[in-house]
Amino acid sequence: MTYEKHTLTLGNGATLSVGLNAMTYISDTRIDDTILNGGIGTVIDRTDETGKEKTIKNVYKFEQSKCDDGWQICIFTKSAGMLKAEAMQEQLKNLKAQSEEEKTLLKAQIKALSDRNDFLEDCVAEMASIVYA
Repeated sequence: MTYEKHTLTLGNGATLSVGLNAMTYISDTRIDDTILNGGIGTVIDRTDETGKEKTIKNVYKFEQSKCDDGWQICIFTKSAGMLKAEAMQEQLKNLKAQSEEEKTLLKAQIKALSDRNDFLEDCVAEMASIVYA
């Protein structure tokens, strides 16, 4: 079976020559998983004949399966919900870091106030000893 020839440029810079049948990428040979797994992120799909390019963003996984014509390559992209969850996790991480900074600052302020209070108590005690002497 003949397929429209495409070149996929993965996020790690690796290029793959594949065929495209509707929405399925087909490779003549199995692609090393380390190449695929290192290529997540953004994938550029260029049609060899026309040079037209399509950007596939938020790729998080590739899967290969044997088929009659070679190896079928499935590209999985993050859904809007996944992207939103990642953004929320990043916000939570930033909030935790910010709260740790504030916690450290508050501890330092409490210690400074405690030291100042001790100093003032010592001053009052010394003044009292002078006045009542």
